Amino acid sequence: MTDEIKNEIKGIIYGAGFTVAKVAELLGTSTQNLNQKIARGSIKYAELKEILKVIGYKITIEKDMHC
Repeated sequence: MTDEIKNEIKGIIYGAGFTVAKVAELLGTSTQNLNQKIARGSIKYAELKEILKVIGYKITIEKDMHC
């Protein structure tokens, strides 16, 4: 996972009015664990969906019309 993606995840969290600590609490995990997963780029797709769900977002996949 690139730094751009890591920053995007945190940006979405903060932009939704949450902190990583609050999201971790809502997910039932520790702030340290969530921060480490983001930093290492080891967040699974299912975990990302849960993060987004608790902050009021969802993943939408669209076909790239340029491919």
